[in-house]
Amino acid sequence: MNSAKFIVLILAILITPLLSQQVEFLNPETIDAGKINEGENIQGSIKFVNVGVTPVTIKNVRTSCGCTAAKPDKKTYAVGDTAEINYTVKTRGFKGNIAKSIRISFAEESIKDASFTIRAYISKDINITPNYLQFQPVSQNSDTIITEFFEVQNETEAPVEIKKITVYNNLLKITPENAVIPPHKSHLFQVKFTPTESGRHDTRISIESDYTKEPIMYLPVFIQVSG
Repeated sequence: MNSAKFIVLILAILITPLLSQQVEFLNPETIDAGKINEGENIQGSIKFVNVGVTPVTIKNVRTSCGCTAAKPDKKTYAVGDTAEINYTVKTRGFKGNIAKSIRISFAEESIKDASFTIRAYISKDINITPNYLQFQPVSQNSDTIITEFFEVQNETEAPVEIKKITVYNNLLKITPENAVIPPHKSHLFQVKFTPTESGRHDTRISIESDYTKEPIMYLPVFIQVSG
């Protein structure tokens, strides 16, 4: 091997690891946004520094769903530049723990794609737990009574009055039918089911309150009775 080829080989060996480490991200791979009220947007930014010896270009930024948007402040970054990729996660319609991902790819093949996960716990002002009621499959029997429960939690700073609970199936009975829930407290409701008719009896329960942002909430109910 002549000296020129040897020098090229040595340079390639030295430069390759530099290129593969050309960007240094300033965020952890998992970003915890904490507890967020449903409907509020989660906003932040993912940052990296070009620590290499040549410019780098963002090829694409992909998100896991339409509720998440992410956009870099520009595409190409000179040596020493700090990139900022601003993101927004819309939480409308979500409840409980969520995880949304952002994947960043580069035009330079030597730079690996980077993935980040944004986690949060989405809390509604008025929560119903569980999200639905599913009664265990049961045989038709007028002497059988099956009991389930659901809880309504008030996360607001004022009392909330549950004014009316409507059941759309005469096999179900709920007690109590109304209640006043103090701030940051919850109330337990009992649902009794008597399997007097065979077949599927999927239905829902409507819960009316004086909470003006969401005056009516619904709880799905799933029932299967064999003959």
